[in-house]
Amino acid sequence: MAASVAFRSFSAWTVYVALIGTVRSQDHVIDMEMGMHEDRESQVGVLAASTQTLPTNAVPTSLPTTSDGKPVSVYCGFFIESLGDIRQSEMTYDLDIYFHQTWRDPRLNHTNSGAKAMNDQNSLSGMWLPDLYFANAKRASFQTVTVPNFALYIEPDGTVAYSSRITMHLACNLQLRNYPLDNQICSVKILSYTHTKNDMKVDWFEQDPIRHNGDIDLPEFHIKKIEPTHCNGTFVYSRTEKKGKIGEFSCLLANIHLKRSIGYHLVQTYIPTGMIVIISWVSFWIDPMAVPARVSLSFTTLLTLATQGTGIRYSLPPVSYAKAIDYWYGTCMLFLFAALLEFAVVNSYMRKSQKFDVLCNPNSNKAHAEARRGSARGEAKREKENLPFFGICLSVV
Repeated sequence: MAASVAFRSFSAWTVYVALIGTVRSQDHVIDMEMGMHEDRESQVGVLAASTQTLPTNAVPTSLPTTSDGKPVSVYCGFFIESLGDIRQSEMTYDLDIYFHQTWRDPRLNHTNSGAKAMNDQNSLSGMWLPDLYFANAKRASFQTVTVPNFALYIEPDGTVAYSSRITMHLACNLQLRNYPLDNQICSVKILSYTHTKNDMKVDWFEQDPIRHNGDIDLPEFHIKKIEPTHCNGTFVYSRTEKKGKIGEFSCLLANIHLKRSIGYHLVQTYIPTGMIVIISWVSFWIDPMAVPARVSLSFTTLLTLATQGTGIRYSLPPVSYAKAIDYWYGTCMLFLFAALLEFAVVNSYMRKSQKFDVLCNPNSNKAHAEARRGSARGEAKREKENLPFFGICLSVV
């Protein structure tokens, strides 16, 4: 009986402890959710506090106005984290950047002692952001691993510093006339999609607007310099069926100057093709009467050069102009054709000279025939004498 009572008491105590633990864990989860909610409310609080006194026609998501009536100034810059995958056949390259923007919105003034940091995406929907885009980007996306990669800071006077990480696949118009001894310029073009220069002015940071990672090491290029400049232009916008507006837009242009390394092409192109041409010159030391040997050597080198040239040009776009590498291959091909043509001319001249010798001096032809037969017999005799020596060498091997 005592054992039964003790067992029941132990079971009741175990259930009580389990219930207490469950209640405490639930309270902890509720506290965490309330803390996250309070932190999110504190981030959005700046927007709420700064917009609650605005008139009904002043929407925070609209273009901010300035007291002097001048256009809103947006300053930009970026840091290149990585650059690569330069595809010459497609004329594209990949770029990963930290894009920085700053502007002043008086509607976001607040009384905090310092800048207010905001990293909640919901806060971005309640404020105005510049509508900048990359004109020469084929594809672009924001980095979202492990969280959306952006940061937004608001100063007490309403100055906004907005930073985000963007990965882009951009077009680059390559000029291949001097390939592979060429320098290339790949650009990043930034401008507003909606606002003209009268409404919003886009400009670079005053100090170091463009910087890049010093560890960037491209296999075929190296970065010479990055030049920030402007590309303001007049465009047609707000087009309808019968008319459209014309306005000047602010445009930023970042020119990335690249220099191609010659080492790869020196080893894979120039040295092999030069050796092929030199090998074709060996036919000059072959007996002109040995027609099969000279013709085989000339055609073999010709086909080898053509095959190698096709493989290298396969990775390049089919441009309408001749490149430096085409001139090099054309010159090598010309040397090979010249060697083959030289053999044809010499062989034809020797055949004609032999024909004239036979017609003019029949006795000399008989003497030449006897000499050839004598040399043939001498070679056969020497081969017989050398057979035992070769047999001993073969047995040793």
